[in-house]
Amino acid sequence: MNQNAENIRPLTDHFAENTTAVGEWRDKKLPGFRFKVTAAGNKVWFVENLLAGTRKSVTLTIGRWPAVKVDEARLKAIRLLSELRQGIDPRLEQKRRQKIQEAEWAAEKQVQKLTLSSVLTDYLNRKNLKEGTIDNYRSVANAYLSDWMNRLLTGITKDDVESRFNQITNREIGSAGKGGPGAANNTMRVLRALFTFAQEMYEMPDGTPVVLYNPVKRLNQLNSWNKLKRRQTMLSEIDLPLWYQALCNLEDKAMADYFLFVLLTGLRKNEAARLKWDDVHTKRGYFEILNTKNKLEFALPITDRLKEILDRRAKARKDKANPYVFAADGKTGRFDLRGTHFKLISDQTKVPFGLHDLRRTYLTQGFLMGQDLEMLKKLANHKSNDSEDVTKGYLIVKVNDMKEPMEKVGDRLWDMMTRKTKRKIAAS
Repeated sequence: MNQNAENIRPLTDHFAENTTAVGEWRDKKLPGFRFKVTAAGNKVWFVENLLAGTRKSVTLTIGRWPAVKVDEARLKAIRLLSELRQGIDPRLEQKRRQKIQEAEWAAEKQVQKLTLSSVLTDYLNRKNLKEGTIDNYRSVANAYLSDWMNRLLTGITKDDVESRFNQITNREIGSAGKGGPGAANNTMRVLRALFTFAQEMYEMPDGTPVVLYNPVKRLNQLNSWNKLKRRQTMLSEIDLPLWYQALCNLEDKAMADYFLFVLLTGLRKNEAARLKWDDVHTKRGYFEILNTKNKLEFALPITDRLKEILDRRAKARKDKANPYVFAADGKTGRFDLRGTHFKLISDQTKVPFGLHDLRRTYLTQGFLMGQDLEMLKKLANHKSNDSEDVTKGYLIVKVNDMKEPMEKVGDRLWDMMTRKTKRKIAAS
């Protein structure tokens, strides 16, 4: 640039507007503040100065006139020149600020993705969960959290959690017949798991969690969880004959065999429903349960009563491609319990029952006839809570050892079901 006196002058908007000659000019009042007109006719404000501590001359563009007027350009020039004279390179500072801005944008984008719906989907896809658990999470979401599914997880507060918990407990939300203390506890356990998952899984670019706290902890802080009584219901000696009569009257014989199989084995709902023919070893006299609630695989002997049921199911088997013992039409291909199945029986017997009642009945009758408690635990595939009992750790009960006690419990239940009684079931 030509350094003659003509190139040094007060820089003003008037000068910028009327100057058309290609060239550069320095401001008379603020050394380092510049203005130039390019060959293309562009008019640009800029600064030029040595970077303190170096011999390097730095040129920084401020902006074009008339978009940037002289007063704005001069203020920016003062700031940039001050930084250069302190040894700060504004270009590096700009890159740093841009990096921070990009990180903030990325963080905001990450937060915007975390709706309750997206976290639930991610949770179910990433976790190795059982079908029953997946069904539970989805049914809870549909019944009690459907209006929250598009909400950001970070927008769900402790007050929201407390309010929704009370609504479910008091049956003020959900369709008719839903809700209650148990449903409220279950819903909040699901929500708590999703928040815990999000806290561990999603991070900002700097490594800090996107979700900083779990609002469900409010229930712990207030000791608000509903205290539920453990269900003690089961089929009594008086109820069993009526229950068996209703079972025999069912048109769906697969359903009848399923209920009977559960009673005579004490299996959990899905353990029986998911039993596959490949896991039934009739010649060897046992069947395996591989998909259990406590993730402990186990085997049970095939008693004479159970063999009759399995033989009936094998004879009725139409679709050889369906792997399930208790096969049914539908997506899963297996017996999938609904409330209507229990109603078909309870409407006739006037005795409401749930599937776990059959498990309690099996174990209770085994205990009443004097079966060893440890043997009953093995039959029920219960985990032992006594982790310090070394002797129990070495106790291995084989399938053959279970057959006699299982036969005795089965025979006792069979005698109770089939005994003569004057009571008859209601007409269907």
